[in-house]
Amino acid sequence: MAGSGRDERAWVRRAQAGSQTDFEALFRAHWGPAYRAAYLVVRDAAAAEDIAQEGFIAAVRALDRFDRRRPFGPWLHRIVVNRAIDWARARALRPEGEAVDAPAPDRPERDDELLHELGRLTPEHRAVIVLRYLLEYTPGEIAELLELPRGTVNSRLRRGLDSLKERLERISRRSSARTGAPRTARPTWSFVMRPLPRTSRRKDSSPPSGLWTASTAAARSGRGCTGSSSTARSTGPAPARCGPRAKPSTRLRPTGRSATTSSCTSSAASRRSTER
Repeated sequence: MAGSGRDERAWVRRAQAGSQTDFEALFRAHWGPAYRAAYLVVRDAAAAEDIAQEGFIAAVRALDRFDRRRPFGPWLHRIVVNRAIDWARARALRPEGEAVDAPAPDRPERDDELLHELGRLTPEHRAVIVLRYLLEYTPGEIAELLELPRGTVNSRLRRGLDSLKERLERISRRSSARTGAPRTARPTWSFVMRPLPRTSRRKDSSPPSGLWTASTAAARSGRGCTGSSSTARSTGPAPARCGPRAKPSTRLRPTGRSATTSSCTSSAASRRSTER
């Protein structure tokens, strides 16, 4: 869970001065929500780990341009979600794309259906729903994060939710016809707080120490991962490898706050493939 605003500003200030400990504090605080947001967009645990890791590295490399009076989280989320959208778009173009992770079997059936149908939306619709309901940004904040007109964000939210509702109504009608149970088609968002696939579970919200140490060292030295963002943009999704694979959280809770996006735009955050 992220620290207080005062703690975070102190971490950013000291990280800008080169403190490894404070790099690690930022990584620990923000890994969980960043990973979960990436996973819900790409529906692939390994890719989500790579995307969250690369997003953090990109953010840390640009800390010297970051306005530490602003919260770090929205800036990181902007980078991670945009990378996740790019990855999902690239995978959609590959006929040999890998199958996504199966849902954990102990999730309620209703949440399984909703998560499955969310994965069938376009990456753009998935992203705004994740930002709205997992990370609790307002439509105006999402527009800033994704550099989109607010009307586009509202349209994507409405169309995405309408599509989910229609899909779930069809499922509910079929289920009701089989069992005689009353139909329930109203989406609930409890699935975003439920455990991710078993292969991605971990007892706490922090990745293994080797991952954040390698990631922050790579960011400070300017080294790239073996699957860099430039490679991913030119050839499709490529995995990052800067340390042992993380095993993300089972207990991720977004903190309620009015997020303000950073005026600092990193190179990773500024690349856009926008729909108007």
